[in-house]
Amino acid sequence: MPRLEPGESIKVDGSLDESVWERSSELGSLTQVEPVEGDAPSRETRVRIAYGAEQIYLAVECFDDPSEVRARIMTRDARLDPDDRVELWFDTYDTRRFAFWFQIGAAGSKGDGLISAGGSRFNKRWDGIWYGRSRLTPNGWQAEIGLPFETLGFREGHSTWGFNFRRRRRASGEDMRWATPLIAYRFFDLGVGGKLTGLYGMEQGLGFDVVPYVKMGSSRDRAERSSFSTKGDIGFDATYRLTPSLNMMVTVNTDFAETEVDERRVNLTRFPLLFPEKRDFFLQDAGLFEFGKPSGYRQSSDTMPFFSRRIGIDANGEAVPVLGGVKVTGRAGDWNIGTLGVVQEATDVDREKTLGVGRVSYNLGRESAVGVIATGGRPVGRGDAGTFGADLQLKDSRFFGPGHSASLWGYWMASENAGPSGDGVAYGLLARTRSRSWSHRLSFDAITPNFSPELGFVRRTGIKTYGAETEFTWRSGGAIRRIESSLRPKMVRTTGNAKDSWELPLRWCEIEFASLDRLTLSSEREFERVPDFELRPGLTVTGGDYTTTRHRASFETSTARALSVELSGGVGDFYSGSLVRWSVEPKLIANEYFQVSAEYGHYKARLNEGRFTTRVSEGRVDVNFSPDVSWRSLVQYDSDSKDMTVQSRLRWIVEPGQDLFLLVVYGWNRPLVGGSMIPTTQDLALKFAHTLRF
Repeated sequence: MPRLEPGESIKVDGSLDESVWERSSELGSLTQVEPVEGDAPSRETRVRIAYGAEQIYLAVECFDDPSEVRARIMTRDARLDPDDRVELWFDTYDTRRFAFWFQIGAAGSKGDGLISAGGSRFNKRWDGIWYGRSRLTPNGWQAEIGLPFETLGFREGHSTWGFNFRRRRRASGEDMRWATPLIAYRFFDLGVGGKLTGLYGMEQGLGFDVVPYVKMGSSRDRAERSSFSTKGDIGFDATYRLTPSLNMMVTVNTDFAETEVDERRVNLTRFPLLFPEKRDFFLQDAGLFEFGKPSGYRQSSDTMPFFSRRIGIDANGEAVPVLGGVKVTGRAGDWNIGTLGVVQEATDVDREKTLGVGRVSYNLGRESAVGVIATGGRPVGRGDAGTFGADLQLKDSRFFGPGHSASLWGYWMASENAGPSGDGVAYGLLARTRSRSWSHRLSFDAITPNFSPELGFVRRTGIKTYGAETEFTWRSGGAIRRIESSLRPKMVRTTGNAKDSWELPLRWCEIEFASLDRLTLSSEREFERVPDFELRPGLTVTGGDYTTTRHRASFETSTARALSVELSGGVGDFYSGSLVRWSVEPKLIANEYFQVSAEYGHYKARLNEGRFTTRVSEGRVDVNFSPDVSWRSLVQYDSDSKDMTVQSRLRWIVEPGQDLFLLVVYGWNRPLVGGSMIPTTQDLALKFAHTLRF
């Protein structure tokens, strides 16, 4: 891999006209993974890599018929399924456990994320400072990428990194990969990636970043016709590299003004919903705090010892200011370390809170690890609270031979809280095997009645859950590309071994056509023993035993088209009656500058105890002036709360690490059925954050 000569530089503008690219050797040919495993790609891809003292660079040429290149999305961190794109990851510590992931689309959209647990967990909400530009050419499209070593971090003195690269061509639905191009392995499986060698003389500077921000905000109650209340605020985040692989981050007067609001959801169960973390401070190195079974699997979020959304939010879901915090994360040899402590402001019902978590894991062999976690503090309420746990991950990507992986996760947790309850335990196992056509999983979880992770999350307690899954995939290069079928039985019993519930979800088929349209048919048979509970205000479900059957169908047209639509519908039993649900999600990508989408969900239930109809609506309008300037607007309404919210956000990336946000939020409410919408709130915020690197 060529190294830049003294005085030589690369301007990341997508032109690929620097002399270093002429002497660079190519990465090597890609191989088709989809739709025909092992075939040569229909179009050539040329990848070259170079590096200097401060950055590593990639030059990518995607040869294609210009009329077939999909280049319509420029927004930062967009979902790039509709466009041509390339993706890559770097395992800079060469441990096969953590990696930095990046993607860039043909229209210039950039995205990044963190891969952890060997590829079993993926955090796309992380934002790093890096450079990338794309441009269309007479031969297809090309991209140039620059990744600062200050963003990546690496093990000092180690000259080998894990690496993989792939190209997604939307017109033909091709997935082309460099290392281990096998369907049995996902692109994110770090244990089967390739290697970059010969890296030396890289510099990370002093490792000291300061990100001050300035914010001006105004708000008023429009229902009371009050005047604007204006407030200014300042704060900062600072990061210092204690060692080449261990960072300390300090935040003072933390602000989350630019965070997008949560999506509206309809809860048809008696258990709480889980919403994802979106705040940057908590997303940084979030993979080092993850515990137990990997995310993305069924029931993996039923219980967690640490869930950062519990910080800075009160019992009513309202934001509580975070006064400050300290985080130390990174690696030391085979040790992976994550510690976090924050102080949140006192409220009318609670005093000032100090909350903390510590997580340590140790690498075992190529892909396995063992670890412990401890949390302290009660974000809502009085008294001490703590949760402790240990977990184990055993993984082998070639356990049954090439293309046949196996893994086992196990965990144990205990909570010790002040008060009459809260001292309990939770433990479980998950085993999985995967090959080209088959995937199998077995799981077991037990949660005692008093288990209560105050700084974490638990959906329900006092149960034992037994789960299994078998999935089969048939593939072809013809009119039907892929058919998937799966069966996921689950049984829940109380800790006293009484019958609680069982379910038998059967996905008859998920058919993907050569056109990239998709049809899914599924059914579910379920039994549940429930107490009396309030499903809706004024509607209480009578306790008893319920056995229900439901059927569901969905059809999704290819996002490669300018206009795509997803239709879904379901019908079947619902406690003492029936439920009919349907939704429609159209999306129009007019060009790279403008796109609009909507979603409408309709739920109509008829029970012996009463009836209700719930409607949830959402609309999005994205205007992109360039890859660095975007204006996103989101409007949401649901008939339960009768609240309508409009959030409009303008983001200008002056340059990577310098962000200007203008945020406007309006609220309305409809107190009477059929009545007019009454204005409620109005909030405006202007924020500028600037990263200073030393």
